[in-house]
Amino acid sequence: MKSTHNAYNQIKDLPFAVVLTHKTEPIILVKFKENSCLDYNDVSQLVELIYMLLKTDFQFIISDCSSNFESLDKETLDIFSDNISLRQAKAHGLIVNELPMRLKTTYFIQLQENIVPTKLFSTNIEAENWFKTEFLK
Repeated sequence: MKSTHNAYNQIKDLPFAVVLTHKTEPIILVKFKENSCLDYNDVSQLVELIYMLLKTDFQFIISDCSSNFESLDKETLDIFSDNISLRQAKAHGLIVNELPMRLKTTYFIQLQENIVPTKLFSTNIEAENWFKTEFLK
């Protein structure tokens, strides 16, 4: 395992994302790659990996979507919003910086009935602080 972002260990490098785990906190970080095109099979593979990690000591998910997606269809979004495997998480933080993606993500969060508390952030640090103050008291 290679160390990335100082506080994280790289677990898996997928064609569309890198999956990392925090060294000291129960956090899974998914960093989506630049201009990723995700389909149902990609997201299913990712959800399976996250589920395996959630069955250990990890409790929170940060999805870093700061690099823009090329495409993410409704069927793919539905996996994230209502998936039995992801219900193991206590909360989900989304990192989004670009305005069009922020608007789309905000709309998605409000439209869907999310299976765990979900919130939008600009940085990983903000998401980590939310987990620590709201869920690790």
